[in-house]
Amino acid sequence: MHPQEGGYRSASGRPGHREGLRAIRAQGQGRPRGKGRETREKPQGGRVTLIDVTVQVHAPELQDVEIATFVERVLELEGASLDLSVVVLSDEEIRQINREFLGHDFATDVLAFDLREDGQVGPDGEILVSIDHARREAGARSHGIADELLFYVAHGVLHLLGYDDHDPEERARMHARQAHLMNALGRTVDPS
Repeated sequence: MHPQEGGYRSASGRPGHREGLRAIRAQGQGRPRGKGRETREKPQGGRVTLIDVTVQVHAPELQDVEIATFVERVLELEGASLDLSVVVLSDEEIRQINREFLGHDFATDVLAFDLREDGQVGPDGEILVSIDHARREAGARSHGIADELLFYVAHGVLHLLGYDDHDPEERARMHARQAHLMNALGRTVDPS
């Protein structure tokens, strides 16, 4: 499996991705410049789930957006439990990661990394989303920036839960589920 990029790749469990992401953070990109939030909840089966959200860019439009709560609700609706890290980045930051891990020298909306390894401590997955991309797309589609960003987050969660969008049938199934989740959680996004 490979890191998911822009909704076109599945998540990756290769060990190198975990170390690579840690190295990027160690270079100073991982220090929160905005808000950070950790939320614990006991979903099905009593397992404690940790959702860590870091906003690394100036994003006043996300001030009242509860990204961790949104992720918890998506996982609940999917009957799943994962420890996840969600990082909101700029186009330049996500482009750098896209280039380093996928060899694609362009910014994208979302990247998802499956970090599950036997005996490994840390999150099960990491979802990286671009606030710059969300701002552009929300303007073009006439809906809110927060909803656009949460649409990307839902997409990343679905990839980490095994959804894929490589062929038209898989893509239609995944996008229908993504739209269902957004509607179920009171979010409005026109995915077209």
